[in-house]
Amino acid sequence: MHKTLQTVLVLGLFSAVSLFSGCKATSKEAATPAATAEPTAAVATAPVAPAKAVAATKPDAPIAPAKPVAPVAPAPIAPVAPAPVAPVAPAKPVTSIVPAQPVAPAAAPATTTAMPMSDMMYVVMKTNKGDVVMELDHKMAPKSVENFMAYVNANYYDKTIFHRVIRDFMIQGGGFTSDMAQKSTNAPIVNEGKNGLLNTRGTLAMARTNDPNSATSQFFINTVDNQFLNAGGRNPGYAVFGQVIDGMDVVDVIRAMPTKRGDVPVETVEIIYIRPLPGPPAAKK
Repeated sequence: MHKTLQTVLVLGLFSAVSLFSGCKATSKEAATPAATAEPTAAVATAPVAPAKAVAATKPDAPIAPAKPVAPVAPAPIAPVAPAPVAPVAPAKPVTSIVPAQPVAPAAAPATTTAMPMSDMMYVVMKTNKGDVVMELDHKMAPKSVENFMAYVNANYYDKTIFHRVIRDFMIQGGGFTSDMAQKSTNAPIVNEGKNGLLNTRGTLAMARTNDPNSATSQFFINTVDNQFLNAGGRNPGYAVFGQVIDGMDVVDVIRAMPTKRGDVPVETVEIIYIRPLPGPPAAKK
């Protein structure tokens, strides 16, 4: 059996060589061109190993689903204590602005004790030329007398002057100081020019502007009869409210004094003060 197997192998080998030689010859003949071509050396060609079969790849393994993520419990947040806020001190109240004090109607010393009103009242006017006593008719000219006495009781007339003097007309004062500064006054009053009292020599009347109801502190003493100052028709007149009962000679001294521009006396005629009297002077009782 061994020999038989050997014989078979030899025969098989021989057959293979013969087959290989035949193939080479056939190949040479096919590759040789025309007879004129130079022969070429046969090139041994190494057998090409067949490509290895590509192993079949396994199908993709299924992707395992992601494990569910366990929910994370939120960490408890400790409450933050509010920062203590320092109490704000309340703003200090703004000091109220004290309103300006009203201008006093007169720059005057302390008031004197007011005399009770009666039908007739009396005052003494002391000047640097002498004293003059005047009787005030409260019954006939109540508004004018009350106005005049308000200034008297406030000592308003102290150190004022007769700033206007016209010999055959009147002497006027009660509103200016010796340096010709005009004093502040109370509100003006209603004109009482039609009260029946006339502007005759020695009478006391309220001075005013062209406005009938503009009289304040100034007054005048008639040195002559001045009928044109009396009320009548459309003329409101100048309100008479009293008369000189003692000291008309002093009035005549003042009326005769020389004057300068504006009818201002060259020499100052000062009203030192005007004060109420408890009654008429002895000569009138």
